[in-house]
Amino acid sequence: MVRHKRKEKFTTFENVYGNKLQLYLENRDGAVRIRLTNTLYDIWFRKSILLLAIAALNLSCLVYDIICKKLIIVVFFGALYMFFKLLCIVREGTCNLSQHFDPSGTQSSVFTAKTNPTPHMRGIRIKRHSTPKCKISLPDILVMVHDLGMQLKTKYLLNKSSKFIPNESIQHIFINEVIFRSKIIYTLNLLLVDIVTKEERILPLFHELLPRLSCLEVIYKNIRKKCH
Repeated sequence: MVRHKRKEKFTTFENVYGNKLQLYLENRDGAVRIRLTNTLYDIWFRKSILLLAIAALNLSCLVYDIICKKLIIVVFFGALYMFFKLLCIVREGTCNLSQHFDPSGTQSSVFTAKTNPTPHMRGIRIKRHSTPKCKISLPDILVMVHDLGMQLKTKYLLNKSSKFIPNESIQHIFINEVIFRSKIIYTLNLLLVDIVTKEERILPLFHELLPRLSCLEVIYKNIRKKCH
């Protein structure tokens, strides 16, 4: 019996740079599954792997005729090790978005869920930390919302990260208007509170893909249904 994989339905949007984004929405088992991918990264990655494989094959055939077989094997595996080591360095993290913001830090809440935005949310700077600045990554971001909380997953070339946020920690979900590189853009954010210390912090969603407002509105509405 041959099983045919069901083709996922998606909606195409654009990010602030004009690149195509594919948004997959799926409601199942009392949860909503939201996945956002950058088609430009996906195409670039496939072409790069193909070209790299062809170039490596041609080079190995050329070098094989010149150098001994043992040396070729050592060089090949050494280069392969360095390549994978470089890719493994790239991790999900988080860079300081405030360095790209307007010095005044002007932000305003556009949409909010659960309750109205609190006054201290205005003018707050969204910060995240990053390790290396190199962007050898294929962001494939998944948000799984269910009765227990929210599961965030980000996939990269050779690694992925995952984070679970319980419902008790989610105070608000809102779309903020911010200034990014002299442009007005919109970001989807969660206002979280630590259950123990009661400390509040803001967690931006899909900040690496930077989707436009039309895409964020669709994501916001689907997440809000499960947050209530």
